[in-house]
Amino acid sequence: MGYFGPEPESNDYAADWFGNLFDQTKLREAVVKTLKQKPVDDYNAAEIRAAAYVIVLLGDNFIWPSDHLDADLRLAFRKLQEVRRCYQSLPFLKAIDAELAVLADKIASYGGDPEPASTPN
Repeated sequence: MGYFGPEPESNDYAADWFGNLFDQTKLREAVVKTLKQKPVDDYNAAEIRAAAYVIVLLGDNFIWPSDHLDADLRLAFRKLQEVRRCYQSLPFLKAIDAELAVLADKIASYGGDPEPASTPN
């Protein structure tokens, strides 16, 4: 018996579709590759923020590859913090703070702390 919830992604058929999508497009690999960069200029920081935002939007159990969800949520959180520290004077700090809050909530919902004592880069 499968799981069927009210959200469009909260059923087994949609989860299979997302799994196939991630396999075919290598979306996760592209996001993680970008997140592993250092924010060195506005262009690069914007790319890192965009990659983190993909996880803000899609970083859920039935959507994101579950074997990597916790680690990828944490990576996005850390890298978005770096972007925020590098560009504190930019007018979109409130938006970045809201994105960080979403990531922190997602990490907490899976039983974690967004900033554990030791986290690899």
